[in-house]
Amino acid sequence: MAYLSTADEQRASQVAASLRSSSVLLISEETGEGIIDFVRRDKKVKFVVNLQKARQARLEIAPV
Repeated sequence: MAYLSTADEQRASQVAASLRSSSVLLISEETGEGIIDFVRRDKKVKFVVNLQKARQARLEIAPV
C-alpha cells in the first residue's frame, strides 16, 4: 500500500507511474492517480475506487 499526497503532484504522478505494473494499492487525494482516491464533496471526505486500476494491479476489491 502506498499513499500519494497532493503536496507534490508531479512527484505523486511519477511514483504512481512507476508502481502501476506492481500489485500495490495506491491511495491518493483528489488526483485521480490512485486505485482509491479521497475526494471532498459536500463538505465531506469520500472515496472513489477505480476498479479498472485495481484489476491492472492484479488486486481484488470485494464488498464486505
